[in-house]
Amino acid sequence: MKKTYLYIGTLLFMLVFWASCTKDDLEVTPSQENQASYYQYDEQIEAASWACYSGLKVIDRWGWTQISWGNFTSDDAHAGGESDNDQPGYHSADYFRCTPNDMGGNLGNMWSNTWKGINKCNNLITYIKSVKEKDFHRQAVAEAKVLKALYYFYLARMFGGLPIFDKAPVPSDAITRASQEETYAAIERWLKEAIEAKSIDGSKPALTNIKSERISLDAAKALLGKVLIYEASLFNKKDKYSEAITYLSQVNKELTVKFPDIFESDFNDESIFEVNYTKVLGAGNTYYGNYEIQLYGIRSGDVQINENIGCGWGFNQPSKDLVAAFQSQNDIIRLNATVISSDSAQKLHDKFKPNDVISWVNEISGYWDRKHIPNPTKRGPSWQTFENNNILLRMADVKLLLAEAYNRTGNDNNARIELNKVRARVNLPEVTSSGEELYAAIKLERRLELALEGERYFDLVRWGDAASVLGPIGYNETSGPGIATKGLFPIPQGEINRNSGANNLTQNPGY
Repeated sequence: MKKTYLYIGTLLFMLVFWASCTKDDLEVTPSQENQASYYQYDEQIEAASWACYSGLKVIDRWGWTQISWGNFTSDDAHAGGESDNDQPGYHSADYFRCTPNDMGGNLGNMWSNTWKGINKCNNLITYIKSVKEKDFHRQAVAEAKVLKALYYFYLARMFGGLPIFDKAPVPSDAITRASQEETYAAIERWLKEAIEAKSIDGSKPALTNIKSERISLDAAKALLGKVLIYEASLFNKKDKYSEAITYLSQVNKELTVKFPDIFESDFNDESIFEVNYTKVLGAGNTYYGNYEIQLYGIRSGDVQINENIGCGWGFNQPSKDLVAAFQSQNDIIRLNATVISSDSAQKLHDKFKPNDVISWVNEISGYWDRKHIPNPTKRGPSWQTFENNNILLRMADVKLLLAEAYNRTGNDNNARIELNKVRARVNLPEVTSSGEELYAAIKLERRLELALEGERYFDLVRWGDAASVLGPIGYNETSGPGIATKGLFPIPQGEINRNSGANNLTQNPGY
């Protein structure tokens, strides 16, 4: 009976309320902008533009970037951590035992968070209505296209072909998967659209005074050149090498920074594009630091090494094979800036705290990542507040891509010039070889120069060298990523299950 009275009372209240409403009462001004109106105003467009960059941050996705996947699956690094049970997804990559079930959710986080970045770019590109009116708006769209291309590139070299969205999808759109070749072609097209718009200028802020982090025309050309070389090597499209040279040779930077300083100074002269972090807490004590620095730091049982070297969780441990590659070239400068041995760390600690012997945790090779070292002076109040930036594109990468493209198009003289610029910086003798021997030297140089930066595995796959180089450590026909999977990682099963019918995602071969 009480329920009946309640329903009747509620109905009477609603009738009285409706009868008392006027036309003015029904004309309510929305308290929040919808998509159609949000992208009309400068302040909102600026906020949406910065949101496009947010998917590159490791604030909420530590360890899910290309640094981890490109290293752990290569001959350059071991997953490490506390044990094989610590982040099992990384160890499955290390042992070439990835499955669609995605133990630990690491691949799923990589997949979903990168797609979030793509979605933010697509929203800006689709819903901005005033592109023809302001330079700033044209700049925002061009930057969004480059960032979208970068997200797609990271996904494509891990997972292969992807659903291609030129605009923000609506519920009625069918989400079908394109081939890997078609996906790279779309990436190339978006980058060319952005470059041809001639609206990108990373030296100028849009509305805020934050400028250094923005996409520049150099960054767009560098990324396009890299994508073209991937197309050339993956799909045997030799003409793409010549096209890559056109764009890469226009990147207006030189190697003016000492090698160790590249990873110590933010926005240095060699950096083309990097992600910015700060140790300063944001509103509500929000963290805006680089979580991955803690992930890759020396696992010394929470013992700080000295004033400038802290401790971390011990992932990304350099392999003895990588160290031997440096030593074979007498490449001491890059060796010491890339790895730090347990013995060296103990000696530094002895000066900092005499008679304190460090107990290393899960020490695999006796070496630790030096490029991503936790520096206590760059840390705020917690491990989530390291202000180390992540460099995503730098000039040495461009020089070596140029050398490769010149070599593959028969211009060995220019290939040697670009290669030897990289070697000269670290006091190594000039390479004088030609043809396939020069090609091998360029490949080795990429390994040494870009070690632990997430390039090695993807280089081996696109060169067709993964089976011969990684075979001795587990890359094979029966597990993945491997020969049967064409070097691709599995799409997480949760993503496959989430899509059906016209939107069905097919799994990669071999899984």
